[in-house]
Amino acid sequence: NLYTGASLALEGRFAELHDPAMQLARERQIFPQLPAVVPFVRPGVYAAILAPLALLPYNMAFAVWIALQCALLLVCWLWGWRRFGPDALVFAALFLPAPLGIASGQDCVMLLAIFIAAFVLAERDRPFLSGAVLALLLWKFHLVLLWPVALLAQKRWRMLAGFGVAATAGVTACVALGGWGVVK
Repeated sequence: NLYTGASLALEGRFAELHDPAMQLARERQIFPQLPAVVPFVRPGVYAAILAPLALLPYNMAFAVWIALQCALLLVCWLWGWRRFGPDALVFAALFLPAPLGIASGQDCVMLLAIFIAAFVLAERDRPFLSGAVLALLLWKFHLVLLWPVALLAQKRWRMLAGFGVAATAGVTACVALGGWGVVK
């Protein structure tokens, strides 16, 4: 589904990005025996970011995607080691979603990296930028719904402002590209 979104974005077909019939037709070009659509539900901006992968044949793009996710996970683990010491190894070993997500071609390691970046920026007293980075998580908005509430409850006004500004810019870009990711 990510490759489907990337390939449609590469062709500039953002208006058709969330059309199940279009997605199924594209997916069957890769896997003719596919019984049903595996929908691309991310925003158009996310598809645009993934578009360079569609310049490669599917199998090569998948290998590059997995390699990028593995490298990003190693960077996250290295940061955890430097920040928390040897205990980070135990936490990494116990947290299976990241390696399982990689194994199934998902993008959960990118979420982890964004959370780490927001954490580091908050630690460095850069709350506005930290909030703006948190807004990048809106491509999986169901995981971010309570962040603004938590920021509000903790009176982290500058972080909330950064989140709001970046979220508004992101939603505006998504609307301009044909929607947020709602399957038609």
